[in-house]
Amino acid sequence: MLRASLLSLLLLAACGKSPSKGDCEKLIEHLVELEAAAAGGGAMPADQKGELDQQKKKVQSSVGLDFCLKDMSVDQVECGLKARSLEELDKSCNKS
Repeated sequence: MLRASLLSLLLLAACGKSPSKGDCEKLIEHLVELEAAAAGGGAMPADQKGELDQQKKKVQSSVGLDFCLKDMSVDQVECGLKARSLEELDKSCNKS
């Protein structure tokens, strides 16, 4: 689902300068958080949250920043950062 969300952002027809490395890092972190929330991470027992945090960090590091730095605009990153759910991401940021 995360990869589908990232692909949705890439399909935007937005122009603009490239986002910063820091903004791309924030976007990846935010998208991973949205994915975890959609999968029920918020309702997870406290004793399992540490494991979830480790999994989120692994996903963040495996995704990499190249797609964001090279293929996304500042507008796309800003839209992704504003999304409060994966559904909102698809509705608001996946406009052609």
